[in-house]
Amino acid sequence: MIYGSHDICIKKRLMGMKVISIITEKGGAAKTTLAWHLGILLDNKRGNRVLLLDADAKQRTLWRTFEFFRDAETPVINEAHTGNIDEKIAEAAELGFTHCIIDTPPHVGAAVEKAVQVADLILAPLAVSPLDAVTFDDTYEVIQSNKRSGTKAFSVLTRASTRSKATLDEFSEFLAASCPDLPQAPAVMHERTAYRDSIQSGRGISETRDLRSLQARNEITKLAKFIEKEIK
Repeated sequence: MIYGSHDICIKKRLMGMKVISIITEKGGAAKTTLAWHLGILLDNKRGNRVLLLDADAKQRTLWRTFEFFRDAETPVINEAHTGNIDEKIAEAAELGFTHCIIDTPPHVGAAVEKAVQVADLILAPLAVSPLDAVTFDDTYEVIQSNKRSGTKAFSVLTRASTRSKATLDEFSEFLAASCPDLPQAPAVMHERTAYRDSIQSGRGISETRDLRSLQARNEITKLAKFIEKEIK
């Protein structure tokens, strides 16, 4: 059966599945890192069943990372491309998944536009770096041009320095001024080795228990709670 975006919205609503799309125009903003940790945290919650969709047909970073590092069978991960995102989401809804998280390519294109169109909630990671700030308007524009009425979208500051709060405040001001319809999520992902180390061990940061990972765990947990509240 061939599905269109309108059909998908109806099916998701009937089945109760929520689609979270992670969008950013530039690489290096921790987009895939966010998809990994958020997907695992949500999937481990009782009653949840998460599908991760890697829609980056060129790199497949999320897919390859899961295949190489993670032994656990959940969350389920699948590949997607522009032409079959609708179909993959419809199948996931029919199979009883509660959430679908789409990791998109690091550039604006048809796959990103489609991911925005089908989303119930959009996250736009922005690394706290001048190089990322000057290109973020492309991300903002594709979200505003393609999201459905009523779809919530938030920016997420990532790779923030643990030493400079002043820089973080400057970026928050930048977002408020240049992207007024893209409010900032309350949780910030700082530049922490714990995020990388847990991936290398095949775990989400929420699955770690050591004190060194505590701050990173708290960041992802705070973001997940915010998302769950906003997506209801």
